[in-house]
Amino acid sequence: MKKENLIKSSFLWKVAFIVSILLFPTALINAQTQACQTVTFAQFNQTTGAQGFAFTNSSPVSSFSTVQGGVAVQFTFFSNVAGLPAELMGDQNARAFFNCQTSALGFVNVGRTVQPFNGTCTLQIIRDFPASVGNGSRTNLLTATIVNDPTTSDLSGDTGSNSAGFTASTPNQMITFSSDFVSFGATQSRNLALSFSSVNPNFSINPNGFLNSFTAAGAGTFASCPPPTFNPPTAAAASVGGRVLSSNGRGLGRAVVTLTTASGETFTSITNSFGYYRFENVFPGQTVIISVNSKRFGFAPKVLNVGEDLFELDFMPQ
Repeated sequence: MKKENLIKSSFLWKVAFIVSILLFPTALINAQTQACQTVTFAQFNQTTGAQGFAFTNSSPVSSFSTVQGGVAVQFTFFSNVAGLPAELMGDQNARAFFNCQTSALGFVNVGRTVQPFNGTCTLQIIRDFPASVGNGSRTNLLTATIVNDPTTSDLSGDTGSNSAGFTASTPNQMITFSSDFVSFGATQSRNLALSFSSVNPNFSINPNGFLNSFTAAGAGTFASCPPPTFNPPTAAAASVGGRVLSSNGRGLGRAVVTLTTASGETFTSITNSFGYYRFENVFPGQTVIISVNSKRFGFAPKVLNVGEDLFELDFMPQ
């Protein structure tokens, strides 16, 4: 072999080796992503057999949504959600809100009717009452957004049957999950499956190419890999303050103001000569009782749901 060919061959081998080293981590990451199997972390079921979901046939755009005001459901986080506090375990009374639109025509394939959805779909599970923990409104148990681009999610079922299912999964669709209570920052893949029963009238295609309009009862499951984890409240601590006033409207000094939390912890603040008091680092989202003790006047306590800073919580004598 000529010397120049030997040098060229050696150089190309080195380049190939370096490229393989550079590509190895990417290949490993792709292999790990493909090997990541989703597990179900939550589900919901309607609390009644009412027809809570409706498909409306309307050319050129049809819609699939819940009844006005949402449908009453029980939502459950599974035990594989790490760190979940007791308040969020078990069935949570909530309402489901679903909205999905499509301009794609349906079709029949080997006895099954399929209705693709090419619009963005949104499913929200909203707790009936705020929890004592969480972020934001403390009511968003789970929101799923499905972007059908470029592929579509679909609603399908046996032609003429009274049941159907809606499915979507990554990477076929772009799916994002969000919640006031759990974090999905580590998830690599996500999917959801909705099942519908009591489809009325039975599942079939209309001559205009879309499904026939129908109503149904629904349930659903949500999965990700890995499962989400509890997301502790991140809101900044609040400050609470105001003035204690005498009967003539002047500031009352040396009054003892007490803040009592729902768990029974107490904190005190002594008013200054102008009657001002203040509590720092009050955990937001909790309900507290603030009371005043003075030798000269009596004051009615105040119940406060702590949110943002509040500096005008004044007390006048009874």
